[in-house]
Amino acid sequence: MSDQGVLNFRGLGASEAEDFIRAVNRIALAANKSNDSSWKADLASTAFSGEALRWFRSLSPKIQNDWDALQDALLERYAPEQSLPDYSDKDSDSTTPNPAPAAAVEHLPAVFVVSRTPGSMEGYIKVISDFRTAYVGRELNKAGILGTTSTLTDALRVRVTPDSNPHNIETLFGTAS
Repeated sequence: MSDQGVLNFRGLGASEAEDFIRAVNRIALAANKSNDSSWKADLASTAFSGEALRWFRSLSPKIQNDWDALQDALLERYAPEQSLPDYSDKDSDSTTPNPAPAAAVEHLPAVFVVSRTPGSMEGYIKVISDFRTAYVGRELNKAGILGTTSTLTDALRVRVTPDSNPHNIETLFGTAS
């Protein structure tokens, strides 16, 4: 968080985010600015670097310039690690799963290959979150939900036709030759 006494935030995780928030609040208190949200936001804005700077710049000016809103955004973006629910349990008796935190889907992971069908690609859907990286599984659990898997052999194989609008994603069964 600190580089030779200079306030710095790189976005390395929850602990760094919490330390950063405390440091900004301590500096503001020492400068008699603890009630000046705009001043604290300005101070914080000078400390972002790397991935955290890119994230900060993606925020709306309203959040960038309001320390209370920025603290909330920091704590949400850099939340402590939690384990995701595992929907891949095929023997689960649960029919109402708890929703998983939102996960980002990578554009087209390296495991996509040119398909024998002109204008399309075949591969797997990779799901990336702050907690883990996995592929969409090919089997439904008892709740009727596709789970995730860390192995390509258990992953759902798909064909994507990017030229179509909307993009068609077709499930494939078996393996490609």
